[in-house]
Amino acid sequence: MNISLHNSSIEIINISTNTQLERLHDYLYGSVPCKIVYILLLLLTHILGPLSLVGIIAYEKRGGDPQKRNIINRLQTIGLTNQIIFSTLIGLVRVWREIFGLIDFDAMIWIECFCYIAGLNFLLLFNEMTIIQFMYIVVWKRVKEINDEFWAFFLSLTTTSVSCWIAIVEHTPNKLYLYPLKLHTANLRQTFIEIR
Repeated sequence: MNISLHNSSIEIINISTNTQLERLHDYLYGSVPCKIVYILLLLLTHILGPLSLVGIIAYEKRGGDPQKRNIINRLQTIGLTNQIIFSTLIGLVRVWREIFGLIDFDAMIWIECFCYIAGLNFLLLFNEMTIIQFMYIVVWKRVKEINDEFWAFFLSLTTTSVSCWIAIVEHTPNKLYLYPLKLHTANLRQTFIEIR
């Protein structure tokens, strides 16, 4: 909020959140060297990174012996797929912002909901992998056979259900939670101070 004096009267001028976001974006990425570094980092993290992960997934699925793929390998494949989805969505939002400007809030809430689901799925699956690795070493060391395909399907289905439920409940009040997406949103229902 700015206060200006005109002819001995006080006029309060509200600066919209969109204007403040544009100023912040120009401050962060306005200079040519910053834009070049920003675009290079976008290429590295949102194009080359996911392509590397696709190579890992392709090797996990087709390169090795399918009999040796246990539940941890299967969950890792699903988790990395979710990381690719998350990274690609964030990258597309940032590229859209650079080319076309701020994205409408109503579209961004759905984009963030999908990003939230993929991110939660990724975190939960890797937590499950850690627990299952512990179970393999400590508890199941004498178990001869576990139906890895069934348990991978069951865990991925339940994890996706939990992630969807959390994302829908969190986004019911129409509030964005992922900071990188807040900076690229127009008509935000939050003040600039809440974003920062």
